[in-house]
Amino acid sequence: MGSRKQTLIRLHSIIKRLYIDKDYDLFYRLSLLDDFKLSAEIVEFSNMRQIKIEKLKSNNTITPVSEWYFFFPNFQSGESITKYRTYLCISKLCNAYYINHYFEIKDLNPDSFITDSMLEGEGFCGDPITHTQWEFEDIIRNEMKNRGIEQLDVCDAKLVFPGIKYSIGTSSDDMPEETLQLTYHDLLFSDDMLHILPWRP
Repeated sequence: MGSRKQTLIRLHSIIKRLYIDKDYDLFYRLSLLDDFKLSAEIVEFSNMRQIKIEKLKSNNTITPVSEWYFFFPNFQSGESITKYRTYLCISKLCNAYYINHYFEIKDLNPDSFITDSMLEGEGFCGDPITHTQWEFEDIIRNEMKNRGIEQLDVCDAKLVFPGIKYSIGTSSDDMPEETLQLTYHDLLFSDDMLHILPWRP
């Protein structure tokens, strides 16, 4: 694993090749790579802690990412229930990953003035919320480190790569192409590029 500076230099190089030099063939070939497989340790821990694993996108889908949701057991206290889930996304384009932790709190009291409301908090690469999520993230970090996959933190995600104009999937009224610049997260964990690739059997 290299230093943060080396990681950012590598990401700059990949972004330039894909989005400025428009190497669509590379994007396509990387997207065709096999999905990352979860290790036996991750699966074992999930089974032991009753964490439901949901793989996003089928194995037959051409995609530049491998991604999962992990649903943790609900916690009920009084007239409220809290749901926890974690999102893991690994990019085939840059051999990097990021992780999100979520919670949802719902009021179960039918007479409450906030019936059917949902309070939700979320954050990109934020801290885990529960002890089990802390344990789970430690396992993910060790697994990714052993496989040489870099983690992108919140600072990396907010860096903007100057000079990139990108309008796929956006409304020109809402965000003109000439003003749109995307972060590492958007550039390296998105399948929007696939929409403009030449059709291939």
